[in-house]
Amino acid sequence: MDELVLGAVSSYENKISTIEDLLTNAYQTTIDWDENYDQLRNEREKLKAALSDLLAQNCSLRKKDFNLIVKKILSKHTQKKSDLEKRQVELISKINKYLTAQKELTKTLKDQVVQLESGKVKRESIELTLNDLKLLFQGEGSELTMDLRSFQLELDAFQREEEEINRKLARLIERGKSLRTEDLRELEAAEEREKRKIEKQLRHDEVENYILQCRQHRYEIGQSK
Repeated sequence: MDELVLGAVSSYENKISTIEDLLTNAYQTTIDWDENYDQLRNEREKLKAALSDLLAQNCSLRKKDFNLIVKKILSKHTQKKSDLEKRQVELISKINKYLTAQKELTKTLKDQVVQLESGKVKRESIELTLNDLKLLFQGEGSELTMDLRSFQLELDAFQREEEEINRKLARLIERGKSLRTEDLRELEAAEEREKRKIEKQLRHDEVENYILQCRQHRYEIGQSK
Protein backbone atom coordinates (compact mmCIF):
# COMPACT_ATOMS: atom_id res chain seq x y z
CA MET A 1 0.00 0.00 0.00
CA ASP A 2 2.76 2.46 0.93
CA GLU A 3 4.62 1.87 -2.31
CA LEU A 4 1.39 2.26 -4.28
CA VAL A 5 0.63 5.54 -2.54
CA LEU A 6 4.15 6.85 -3.02
CA GLY A 7 3.94 5.84 -6.67
CA ALA A 8 0.64 7.71 -6.98
CA VAL A 9 2.16 10.76 -5.29
CA SER A 10 5.08 10.68 -7.71
CA SER A 11 2.67 10.35 -10.62
CA TYR A 12 0.64 13.37 -9.54
CA GLU A 13 3.80 15.39 -8.92
CA ASN A 14 4.72 14.73 -12.55
CA LYS A 15 1.25 15.82 -13.64
CA ILE A 16 1.55 19.00 -11.58
CA SER A 17 4.90 19.63 -13.26
CA THR A 18 3.21 19.19 -16.65
CA ILE A 19 0.63 21.84 -15.78
CA GLU A 20 3.42 24.15 -14.60
CA ASP A 21 5.20 23.63 -17.92
CA LEU A 22 1.99 24.49 -19.77
CA LEU A 23 1.66 27.64 -17.69
CA THR A 24 5.26 28.59 -18.46
CA ASN A 25 4.70 27.99 -22.17
CA ALA A 26 1.47 29.98 -22.06
CA TYR A 27 3.25 32.84 -20.32
CA GLN A 28 6.04 32.78 -22.91
CA THR A 29 3.44 32.72 -25.67
CA THR A 30 1.86 35.79 -24.10
CA ILE A 31 5.24 37.57 -23.93
CA ASP A 32 5.89 36.75 -27.59
CA TRP A 33 2.36 37.86 -28.46
CA ASP A 34 2.82 41.17 -26.63
CA GLU A 35 6.06 41.82 -28.50
CA ASN A 36 4.47 40.94 -31.84
CA TYR A 37 1.45 43.08 -31.06
CA ASP A 38 3.70 46.04 -30.22
CA GLN A 39 5.40 45.65 -33.60
CA LEU A 40 2.05 45.45 -35.38
CA ARG A 41 0.77 48.47 -33.45
CA ASN A 42 3.85 50.53 -34.34
CA GLU A 43 3.46 49.52 -37.98
CA ARG A 44 -0.22 50.47 -37.83
CA GLU A 45 0.51 53.91 -36.42
CA LYS A 46 2.80 54.58 -39.38
CA LEU A 47 0.14 53.29 -41.79
CA LYS A 48 -2.50 55.50 -40.18
CA ALA A 49 -0.26 58.56 -40.41
CA ALA A 50 0.46 57.87 -44.08
CA LEU A 51 -3.23 57.32 -44.82
CA SER A 52 -4.22 60.49 -42.99
CA ASP A 53 -1.73 62.56 -44.98
CA LEU A 54 -2.78 60.97 -48.26
CA LEU A 55 -6.50 61.56 -47.70
CA ALA A 56 -5.85 65.10 -46.52
CA GLN A 57 -4.06 65.79 -49.81
CA ASN A 58 -6.51 63.89 -52.05
CA CYS A 59 -9.83 64.74 -50.40
CA SER A 60 -9.10 67.41 -47.81
CA LEU A 61 -10.25 64.93 -45.14
CA ARG A 62 -9.80 66.43 -41.68
CA LYS A 63 -7.63 64.49 -39.24
CA LYS A 64 -10.50 64.49 -36.73
CA ASP A 65 -12.82 62.82 -39.24
CA PHE A 66 -10.11 60.38 -40.30
CA ASN A 67 -9.48 59.32 -36.70
CA LEU A 68 -13.20 58.75 -36.16
CA ILE A 69 -13.46 56.45 -39.18
CA VAL A 70 -10.33 54.51 -38.23
CA LYS A 71 -11.58 54.13 -34.66
CA LYS A 72 -14.73 52.45 -35.99
CA ILE A 73 -12.66 50.20 -38.25
CA LEU A 74 -10.49 49.06 -35.35
CA SER A 75 -13.25 48.84 -32.71
CA LYS A 76 -13.59 45.07 -33.09
CA HIS A 77 -9.85 44.56 -32.71
CA THR A 78 -9.62 46.88 -29.70
CA GLN A 79 -12.47 45.10 -27.92
CA LYS A 80 -11.05 41.67 -28.69
CA LYS A 81 -7.63 42.60 -27.32
CA SER A 82 -9.26 43.85 -24.12
CA ASP A 83 -11.24 40.60 -23.79
CA LEU A 84 -8.11 38.51 -24.29
CA GLU A 85 -6.21 40.46 -21.65
CA LYS A 86 -9.03 39.94 -19.12
CA ARG A 87 -9.20 36.24 -19.91
CA GLN A 88 -5.44 35.93 -19.52
CA VAL A 89 -5.57 37.40 -16.00
CA GLU A 90 -8.48 35.14 -15.01
CA LEU A 91 -6.83 32.05 -16.47
CA ILE A 92 -3.50 32.58 -14.71
CA SER A 93 -5.34 33.17 -11.42
CA LYS A 94 -7.27 29.89 -11.83
CA ILE A 95 -4.10 27.98 -12.66
CA ASN A 96 -2.22 29.35 -9.65
CA LYS A 97 -5.10 28.35 -7.35
CA TYR A 98 -5.19 24.91 -8.89
CA LEU A 99 -1.45 24.37 -8.51
CA THR A 100 -1.58 25.52 -4.89
CA ALA A 101 -4.39 23.06 -4.12
CA GLN A 102 -2.53 20.22 -5.87
CA LYS A 103 0.70 20.88 -3.99
CA GLU A 104 -1.07 21.10 -0.64
CA LEU A 105 -2.87 17.79 -1.22
CA THR A 106 0.35 16.15 -2.36
CA LYS A 107 2.17 17.35 0.76
CA THR A 108 -0.69 16.11 2.94
CA LEU A 109 -0.52 12.73 1.24
CA LYS A 110 3.22 12.46 1.79
CA ASP A 111 2.85 13.34 5.48
CA GLN A 112 0.10 10.75 5.87
CA VAL A 113 2.28 8.03 4.36
CA VAL A 114 5.07 8.85 6.84
CA GLN A 115 2.61 8.83 9.76
CA LEU A 116 0.99 5.58 8.65
CA GLU A 117 3.69 3.42 10.21
CA SER A 118 3.28 5.05 13.62
CA GLY A 119 -0.47 4.55 13.50
CA LYS A 120 -1.22 8.28 13.63
CA VAL A 121 -3.02 8.06 10.29
CA LYS A 122 -5.35 5.35 9.01
CA ARG A 123 -5.23 3.94 5.52
CA GLU A 124 -8.76 5.19 4.89
CA SER A 125 -7.55 8.78 5.35
CA ILE A 126 -4.82 8.23 2.78
CA GLU A 127 -7.31 6.79 0.33
CA LEU A 128 -9.60 9.81 0.79
CA THR A 129 -6.76 12.27 0.18
CA LEU A 130 -5.61 10.30 -2.84
CA ASN A 131 -9.14 10.35 -4.22
CA ASP A 132 -9.38 14.13 -3.67
CA LEU A 133 -6.13 14.53 -5.58
CA LYS A 134 -7.38 12.35 -8.39
CA LEU A 135 -10.69 14.21 -8.68
CA LEU A 136 -8.94 17.58 -8.66
CA PHE A 137 -6.63 16.56 -11.47
CA GLN A 138 -9.33 14.93 -13.59
CA GLY A 139 -11.67 17.86 -13.10
CA GLU A 140 -9.95 21.23 -12.82
CA GLY A 141 -6.62 20.01 -14.17
CA SER A 142 -8.07 18.69 -17.43
CA GLU A 143 -10.27 21.77 -17.81
CA LEU A 144 -7.37 24.16 -17.30
CA THR A 145 -5.21 22.28 -19.76
CA MET A 146 -7.89 22.64 -22.44
CA ASP A 147 -8.43 26.30 -21.53
CA LEU A 148 -4.72 27.01 -21.93
CA ARG A 149 -4.55 25.41 -25.34
CA SER A 150 -7.72 27.20 -26.42
CA PHE A 151 -6.33 30.53 -25.25
CA GLN A 152 -3.10 30.04 -27.17
CA LEU A 153 -5.10 29.30 -30.33
CA GLU A 154 -7.13 32.49 -29.78
CA LEU A 155 -3.94 34.51 -29.44
CA ASP A 156 -2.65 33.08 -32.72
CA ALA A 157 -5.96 33.85 -34.45
CA PHE A 158 -5.97 37.40 -33.10
CA GLN A 159 -2.44 38.03 -34.33
CA ARG A 160 -3.43 36.86 -37.83
CA GLU A 161 -6.40 39.26 -37.75
CA GLU A 162 -4.13 42.12 -36.71
CA GLU A 163 -1.71 41.33 -39.53
CA GLU A 164 -4.59 41.24 -42.01
CA ILE A 165 -5.97 44.66 -41.04
CA ASN A 166 -2.47 46.13 -41.46
CA ARG A 167 -2.27 44.60 -44.93
CA LYS A 168 -5.64 46.17 -45.80
CA LEU A 169 -4.45 49.60 -44.66
CA ALA A 170 -1.23 49.17 -46.64
CA ARG A 171 -3.22 48.30 -49.79
CA LEU A 172 -5.19 51.53 -49.40
CA ILE A 173 -1.95 53.51 -49.28
CA GLU A 174 -0.78 51.79 -52.47
CA ARG A 175 -3.64 53.50 -54.33
CA GLY A 176 -1.81 56.77 -53.93
CA LYS A 177 -3.49 59.73 -55.63
CA SER A 178 -6.52 57.61 -56.58
CA LEU A 179 -7.39 56.98 -52.92
CA ARG A 180 -10.68 58.48 -51.81
CA THR A 181 -12.58 58.73 -48.52
CA GLU A 182 -15.10 56.23 -49.91
CA ASP A 183 -12.35 53.59 -50.03
CA LEU A 184 -11.73 54.01 -46.31
CA ARG A 185 -15.45 53.91 -45.57
CA GLU A 186 -15.78 50.70 -47.58
CA LEU A 187 -13.15 49.15 -45.33
CA GLU A 188 -15.13 50.41 -42.35
CA ALA A 189 -18.30 48.78 -43.71
CA ALA A 190 -16.47 45.51 -44.38
CA GLU A 191 -15.14 45.40 -40.81
CA GLU A 192 -18.63 46.14 -39.48
CA ARG A 193 -20.10 43.29 -41.52
CA GLU A 194 -17.44 40.95 -40.18
CA LYS A 195 -18.19 42.11 -36.65
CA ARG A 196 -21.92 41.40 -37.06
CA LYS A 197 -21.11 37.99 -38.55
CA ILE A 198 -18.99 37.08 -35.52
CA GLU A 199 -21.65 38.32 -33.10
CA LYS A 200 -24.30 36.26 -34.91
CA GLN A 201 -22.12 33.16 -34.68
CA LEU A 202 -21.53 33.76 -30.98
CA ARG A 203 -25.28 34.06 -30.35
CA HIS A 204 -25.82 30.84 -32.30
CA ASP A 205 -23.16 29.06 -30.22
CA GLU A 206 -24.76 30.31 -27.00
CA VAL A 207 -28.15 28.93 -28.07
CA GLU A 208 -26.59 25.60 -29.01
CA ASN A 209 -24.84 25.36 -25.66
CA TYR A 210 -28.08 26.21 -23.84
CA ILE A 211 -29.95 23.47 -25.73
CA LEU A 212 -27.23 20.94 -24.93
CA GLN A 213 -27.34 21.88 -21.24
CA CYS A 214 -31.13 21.49 -21.17
CA ARG A 215 -30.88 18.07 -22.80
CA GLN A 216 -28.18 17.03 -20.35
CA HIS A 217 -30.29 18.27 -17.43
CA ARG A 218 -33.33 16.28 -18.62
CA TYR A 219 -31.15 13.21 -19.07
CA GLU A 220 -29.77 13.50 -15.52
CA ILE A 221 -33.28 13.89 -14.11
CA GLY A 222 -34.40 10.81 -16.03
CA GLN A 223 -31.41 8.81 -14.74
CA SER A 224 -32.14 9.79 -11.14
CA LYS A 225 -35.71 8.43 -11.24
